[in-house]
Amino acid sequence: MSYVKDMETDLKAARPDRVFITHSGCDAATVESVRSYLESLGVFHEILETRAGGVVSSHCGPGTLGVLFIAK
Repeated sequence: MSYVKDMETDLKAARPDRVFITHSGCDAATVESVRSYLESLGVFHEILETRAGGVVSSHCGPGTLGVLFIAK
């Protein structure tokens, strides 16, 4: 969770359309915790959860989590 909180300044300056929580097999509680935090920022209109593809999963391993957004 500290990974996401460390990005707070960047997240607040992101385009508000949508943000992605992308992961490779994270437990549901972790994903939900990140989703709740992103919702609490009040920035994004849409929060989507996606699974990381084969390249990211094979290089980073299980439990990898990323938050993807577009900067303004």
